[in-house]
Amino acid sequence: MNERADPHRTAQDCEKRPLELQDFKLFRHFSDRELSSIKQCVAEVCVKKGQKIFSAGDSGEEMFLVRRGGVRIILPLQEGKYQHLATETQGGFFGEMAFIDSDARSADVEAKWDTDLYVLSRRRFDEHSRADARIGVLVFERLAKAIALRLRDTNLQIARAQKDHPPMSVGSR
Repeated sequence: MNERADPHRTAQDCEKRPLELQDFKLFRHFSDRELSSIKQCVAEVCVKKGQKIFSAGDSGEEMFLVRRGGVRIILPLQEGKYQHLATETQGGFFGEMAFIDSDARSADVEAKWDTDLYVLSRRRFDEHSRADARIGVLVFERLAKAIALRLRDTNLQIARAQKDHPPMSVGSR
């Protein structure tokens, strides 16, 4: 499964069995002991199609992993408009920015289909990673790589958009 979710998935794809922690790329190759420690930091949540998971500006320190289904990540704009940023489906994750920096949520997230999630609590994660620093290092290393890949993908999308629709005027630096 790719780090980035496939936005062209259908509702039929959501009939798959929910993933377990070891099925997520973030946790692949973790030992049984490491997985057991992570399992103590997560809760399972089910959300219905259209249900909002969080809104921009909300406080939160959790990261969400999509076990089954999918979510839409939306950036609210002025005058009730919004920009669709991404769709994360089975195997994807979201909310990692607040998990990392404990700052307010930067986007709205709602379930695109009935969706099963793991919710990884930063507070509980910190408690367990203090007992075994290797877990913290592994998770943050993988998060950093995933975020870097997302940023590279965003840069490519912006470059393609610029190619298709060049700016009206070019300023100097």
